[in-house]
Amino acid sequence: MKKDKKSASLFQLTVLGIVLNLFLSILKFTAGAVSHSVTVTADGWNNLTDAGTTAVTMFGLWAAGCGAGKHHPYGHGRLEWLLGMLASASVITIGFELLKTSVSALYRGQQSDYQTVVFFVLFLSVAVKIWMYFYQKRAGLAMESETLKAMSKDSLSDAFATGAVLISAFVTRFTEWNIDGWCGIGVAVLILANGLKSFTEIVEKVIGTQPEGSILQEVEDIISKQEGVACFYGLNIHDYGLKHYIVSVKILGKDSGIFTKALELSLMLEQKYNCSCTVQAGIAAEESNEIKQLRNDLNEKAGEIHPLLELINCRFIRAGEHTLITADLCVPISLQKKEDMILKELRHTAGKAGTQYQLELSPFVENNHIRSWKTLKKSKKQKG
Repeated sequence: MKKDKKSASLFQLTVLGIVLNLFLSILKFTAGAVSHSVTVTADGWNNLTDAGTTAVTMFGLWAAGCGAGKHHPYGHGRLEWLLGMLASASVITIGFELLKTSVSALYRGQQSDYQTVVFFVLFLSVAVKIWMYFYQKRAGLAMESETLKAMSKDSLSDAFATGAVLISAFVTRFTEWNIDGWCGIGVAVLILANGLKSFTEIVEKVIGTQPEGSILQEVEDIISKQEGVACFYGLNIHDYGLKHYIVSVKILGKDSGIFTKALELSLMLEQKYNCSCTVQAGIAAEESNEIKQLRNDLNEKAGEIHPLLELINCRFIRAGEHTLITADLCVPISLQKKEDMILKELRHTAGKAGTQYQLELSPFVENNHIRSWKTLKKSKKQKG
């Protein structure tokens, strides 16, 4: 019931945003035509793109909220991202067109005639946008809606943009400086910047990034505080949109009680974050002299292959008659194409200690050249 009420309120607020933006865009198009001002017209296009983006967002939220289905077991949350990319692409296109128009007006030396009605429209627009900012921000905090918070920031940005247009109108009306074309370019650049920023943020989500907010740190803290958990690794949080997460993690303990703890932890995370959670448990092998020697041999072999090749968080896990060795393998970018050779060499080193040792590595590429250079310099200094 609470979720339905929140969805209804969100729908009403987005509709309000669409109506107000359409109203302002019509006023500015009319004022731009009367005053022959490319800047006022550009600001009207800015409001129109906001209305379109809000409409697409609203439709995306509705479609994404349909839940999981037979063919889409993880829901339709990412549909909002795809529609957002289309909306951002349209904003970028409009920004380029406005930039071209403004440059053309500047080149032709087009004169603007700002009448009193134009100033009234611009003042009204600034006032409406400031009111929308505070209203959407307050509602976003109360409803914990990231959509409304983003809309409030956009409203504040629009208020500043229209304020710049208003200043341009005053300067052009009461001085001999005709800066209409320059301000039109400024508004076009603002539209382009907002469109590109939105597009790149969504692309990063589609490619795969850590989830927004502090959920990652919160999950790590919860697992770390669990009694009986010696360590954990392989924590993955996949974002499927609308705060629908798939969480998976591996934990290690010293005895069979860790398997019960894995079930408890899984249920705890699912209830707290309303997510799907899988916790894999294992028993850590005792730190014998043989294991210590093997760990040293693996680190030495990695250093022989390349000074920047590094085994991180090396763990030994009991698996029946075998001992599973897991670790993160930091691979310098220069060796990215030689991962198979590296894994073969390290597995051969582990095999020398006995057939009971099975090596499973998770390679990741270190593409920070500054860090790599510092590490290489440090290793050479230590060898010298």
